[in-house]
Amino acid sequence: MHNTSHKIEGHCRCGKVKFEIASKPMITMACHYTGCQKMTSSAFFIIGC
Repeated sequence: MHNTSHKIEGHCRCGKVKFEIASKPMITMACHYTGCQKMTSSAFFIIGC
């Protein structure tokens, strides 16, 4: 197995929340922000980080 270093940057749709991850994804989250609900025509948007 290769131990490759990587960096992931992201933000919510409105840009008020920003994040940076320097390790492999560990969790999955659901965003219940109204904009994400409208974008997906669903009650939430799944995010892996």
